[in-house]
Amino acid sequence: MEKTLKKIQSYYRQAFIEGNVSINDLREKLDNGMELTPKELTSIKNFERYQIDVLTKEMSDDEFNKKYQQLQVLANLGSFEEFLKEKYLI
Repeated sequence: MEKTLKKIQSYYRQAFIEGNVSINDLREKLDNGMELTPKELTSIKNFERYQIDVLTKEMSDDEFNKKYQQLQVLANLGSFEEFLKEKYLI
């Protein structure tokens, strides 16, 4: 739990200090008819695949809710560039 809290705090710091562009920022751009770069589109696809992979694993309701909230933090505050890393590649 403490590790998760530190990770969330790190995303908050990055988002406010560095002004990261998040997955949700990119989704908003798409919704507003703006074009995205291939890297931005890939990061959205990678995030969505990762999200499905995480949430379809067998777990209790409490675990599911916790994972869902963590993914929302990533989508809202984490940099979209995180999802271009090799571990998320399509």
